[in-house]
Amino acid sequence: MNREQRRQAERMQARHRATRRVQRLLPIPMIVKAATVLGPLEEILDQLEMHGTVHVDERGRPIFLAPLENEWFAMVPALQGMVDLFEMWAIRHNRAIDMSALTQLANKLHYSMPITESDISSVRALLPGMRRVAGLLPHDEARDLVLQTQIKECLEATP
Repeated sequence: MNREQRRQAERMQARHRATRRVQRLLPIPMIVKAATVLGPLEEILDQLEMHGTVHVDERGRPIFLAPLENEWFAMVPALQGMVDLFEMWAIRHNRAIDMSALTQLANKLHYSMPITESDISSVRALLPGMRRVAGLLPHDEARDLVLQTQIKECLEATP
């Protein structure tokens, strides 16, 4: 093989390497994930406004349908988890976020107390701020906040 043939073979290999790209999955934008996370909360609020009721399990505990998993989950722990997640974000970023309206809604659902229009409207007022925070979270930080929230829940569950 002479020099010209070697150069031509190297050029062919370089072209082959350039066309052989690894197909990587594109990450889902956080704005889509924010809509996925906050969607069930909006559906709960819509149901409370329209019908004045929530779905309950056989023991009378409020439950909601998670759209992606198509499975029913306990509503009160999920709402408390959302409160914890956003409060942890606020602490990490030294920002003030008042999640008391969502905490109050979760407590009223837990103790089967009546929910008023002002309760619903105060939670709805939180949604734009929650959507903004969730939409701008980097994937790694969002995953870490979820993990921290799960750890906190496990620690609180143990006596």
